[in-house]
Amino acid sequence: MKSIVLICFVFMIFSCSPKGNEITPSQQTCFIGSINTTDGINFSTTKYSYSLTGLLLQKVDSSNSTISYFSSYTIKQVSYLYDKNDYLKESQTTLSFFSKDGKLVEIPSKRVESYMYNPQGQLIKNEHYGIGQFLSEPALTDTYDYNNGQLTQATLRTSSETVVISFRSGLPITMTSTPTDPTIQNSSIYEINEQGFVKSIRFKDVINRQWLTIRNYDNQQRLISIETKVDNQNPSKYLVEYDDKKSPETLVPTLKGFPQYDLYGKQLNNVIKTSYVENTGNAISTIYEYNNDSYPIKSQITGSTISNPINYLYTYSMCK
Repeated sequence: MKSIVLICFVFMIFSCSPKGNEITPSQQTCFIGSINTTDGINFSTTKYSYSLTGLLLQKVDSSNSTISYFSSYTIKQVSYLYDKNDYLKESQTTLSFFSKDGKLVEIPSKRVESYMYNPQGQLIKNEHYGIGQFLSEPALTDTYDYNNGQLTQATLRTSSETVVISFRSGLPITMTSTPTDPTIQNSSIYEINEQGFVKSIRFKDVINRQWLTIRNYDNQQRLISIETKVDNQNPSKYLVEYDDKKSPETLVPTLKGFPQYDLYGKQLNNVIKTSYVENTGNAISTIYEYNNDSYPIKSQITGSTISNPINYLYTYSMCK
């Protein structure tokens, strides 16, 4: 399953947020504007654009890394549409592939999501579908149930699984995963701690290997380590270090009416280092550099399995 097979090394900071001018100490809050990544050979750029009131309008990823055999670079564009009350109404994702001379070489793949709310302005449905070779997905609906205004259950559906999360007093208490294909018996088993965070994940893959992931948090509800073990092998470890002298302000703007919960710990921007050590001994680390206002401006990934360091540059806008 995707949640335990992959570990994202820059997972902390940039779900949605924008660039621009140099940040001064008087500016308290900024959104991410762009992320530029390169290892000297490959490159990718993510750019964000916002309305004057701070609504995320568009996110565009471009890269010379491609999953299409015929193309030289990829552009993924996500557009966000809002109603007159600033509730997210629809998002559209387009994935396009181009040749070196800029010609479109594949029919673009698309994904469309629409959002519905109850009279109290709380999200109750997210309908989504995808078309095209790379984003194909049948029409599915995520649902959110409430009791006296409090979220009691979220049911999230993909083409491969259905995840059901139960809540009490606003905190997740149980989480189950069921494969969409009834012939597949390898569902994931989640354990939730008292803070409402995923503590462990157990999973059996298609070749019958047993996966166990343990997540540990500190007293500030921040993720500090992940251990992943396959069968009886030595575990792989992922470690996170923070700088408590820096502001822990999150850079991720929230969407009006969406449920607010953190399944995997507080996502904060004062991470200074992450390390991943495989059970083979191979190690990969990410180091972050900050400006005087505690915003990350650079990070670099290095490791024994990485031939060229991967460099990230972050810029900001919408500073208030």
